[in-house]
Amino acid sequence: MILSKTNVAPLATVTDNPQSATQDVNVVTDGDYSSVYTTALSIGIHQVTFNFTTPQNIGYIAVAGNISQKTSLSVNATVDGSNVGVLTKNLGYNDSQVMVFKVDLTGVTSIWFQSIGSGQLAITEIAMGEYYTVPNGGEQSGYKRPWTIPNRETRTAKSLNASPIAALYQGRSIKSRLTIPNKLMANYTDYYDFLDFATTSTFYILEDDDPLHSCAGFNIKPLETKAHGSTRLLGVSGFNFDAYSKGMIL
Repeated sequence: MILSKTNVAPLATVTDNPQSATQDVNVVTDGDYSSVYTTALSIGIHQVTFNFTTPQNIGYIAVAGNISQKTSLSVNATVDGSNVGVLTKNLGYNDSQVMVFKVDLTGVTSIWFQSIGSGQLAITEIAMGEYYTVPNGGEQSGYKRPWTIPNRETRTAKSLNASPIAALYQGRSIKSRLTIPNKLMANYTDYYDFLDFATTSTFYILEDDDPLHSCAGFNIKPLETKAHGSTRLLGVSGFNFDAYSKGMIL
């Protein structure tokens, strides 16, 4: 499991091709899911490019929006002056998605995203940067997996005979907690850097190698690290947070 601890996307110059006639592509870096970059595609390729003035280390890439209805997502980058193919993800899901990819690139001066297909395209955020690795084999048993359920719920009115007569569908945040039970206190700096970032920014969690086994985290509430019951060299750390993975793009 990895947790994002930086986001260098706002440092880049961002361009789109074909260019949207109505929206500034920079909304994909503002961290606000209410500002959605939208455009309509005929059959073809839509590209969003990030250019950096200084080389960046990029360990993860997070993409949120309803690009899931396109055929595929392709990511390429310029690394140490050479163009490299980073990944290609075949899509086909109907829900909006948060997808996180572990890429481990160094010396990146540009990176571009190509959405291939047709129809409406909506991007709420693209984030990228370095990550913190959950140590010692991962999180505690019983960790809630926010990506397994949609971020919505139903409120239904009932008739006198208790049958459903009206339904309202609304979004909801998913409450979750991550506990790290055996953390070496000598390596606490990386975890503190993650907390320092996550308390001021949307952060991303990738559970394994599947980019759909991921979520965006916000409203993080760090828990004080407790001393381990067996040794002072270890600590028990954790945090509560709200999560978003699949839901309605408003």
